[in-house]
Amino acid sequence: MHSWERRRFLHPRHRGLVLGRRQRLSRQDSFKNLVLVAPTGSGKTTRYVIPNVLEVEGSVVVTDPSGEIYQHTAGPLRDRGFGIQVLQPARLAESARFNPLACWRSAQELRQLATQLGMATQGRSADPFWTTSAINVLFVLLTALYHLEDPRRHTMGHLRDLLNRCGAAHSNDFERFMARYLADEPRVWSEYQAFRGQDPKVAASIVSSARAALELWSDPDICELTGQHTIDLAALRQARTAIYLIVPEHQIRYFGPLLNLFYSACFNHCLVSGRSAEEEPVYFLLDEFGNLGYVHNFASVITTLRKRRCSISLILQDLSQLRATYGPDEARTIFSGGCANKLFYGGLDLETAEYVERALGKRTEYDTVFGGISDRARTVAVPLMTADQVRRMRWGEAVLLSGKERPVWLRFDTKWTWA
Repeated sequence: MHSWERRRFLHPRHRGLVLGRRQRLSRQDSFKNLVLVAPTGSGKTTRYVIPNVLEVEGSVVVTDPSGEIYQHTAGPLRDRGFGIQVLQPARLAESARFNPLACWRSAQELRQLATQLGMATQGRSADPFWTTSAINVLFVLLTALYHLEDPRRHTMGHLRDLLNRCGAAHSNDFERFMARYLADEPRVWSEYQAFRGQDPKVAASIVSSARAALELWSDPDICELTGQHTIDLAALRQARTAIYLIVPEHQIRYFGPLLNLFYSACFNHCLVSGRSAEEEPVYFLLDEFGNLGYVHNFASVITTLRKRRCSISLILQDLSQLRATYGPDEARTIFSGGCANKLFYGGLDLETAEYVERALGKRTEYDTVFGGISDRARTVAVPLMTADQVRRMRWGEAVLLSGKERPVWLRFDTKWTWA
């Protein structure tokens, strides 16, 4: 990219994503989302995440595997007037509370929640019969739960209790309970009757699939964390707010279903807001995205959120992570259709490095052929960067591919300091 093109594209007065000192994308380009592919230990946190949190012009939601991001940025953001919220499932005493059932209330939303729970555990590879059946059971129980008079029982822990009762031997008390709380929901009651009418072994297998979706809520600490709702998602649009999800890297898969629900709740809130220019834009920095598990309908969400003034940064170790979770077709939609900006650091695996080589294209070189009576010149197409050159980029170097723009070779400040 020529210097004048680069300055126009990455102007220091832009208010979007930070890509090095005095280099920023515009907000509109940032809303087209970004995927950062870099191996462990390549400086994703220090070179990309922390600078973007410190200089964000809007609200931000960030996955913080080590707590380092919170340590370096929460103080400066408070000084700028940001509201700070922390969800830290491994340390309840320092965490806000998040009750998913406070975010999904209507019949349609309860169906979406049941689908999210079922798909997060079963994923795309499971037999559709068991996944769909488990989702139906969860939806029926969620509907009954929401008709309970005591709102304090509208929690994921109580949902698992209901599921355990449902999977127990036939109980007249449980049948009366379901008949009472589904009395105003004839279609849902019909679904419950159809479930009870199945072969007992099939019904037991369906309950086992549903129980797997709620396995995390066998943990008493998670039941306590999700037993109340103090985190304020509406604040993301109302005033500049930073929400940190602090989860140790080795526990991200364990807490994955909870993080999955939290991000889905954030996305849903942002999709129904953000139409006014007076509302704050929201930036999502999703580190360790490949370990969060399957987010239902994410391919649609990531392509739609840009219209609601949101930017999503997906941070991956390699491209295979995305395919393993979402399958080749949906992964391609997320990577190619959902993220116009693609940032690559050095140290990549061979597959990703070869992708970058192909995406960068070729340049023409002149070559002289010696031999015979006379010499002659010819043109040769050579890669702009070979896969080996991409793989061996130095610390602080990166390649940016952005839509129809020319490729950009970036050099990040390796001596970045924070207030």
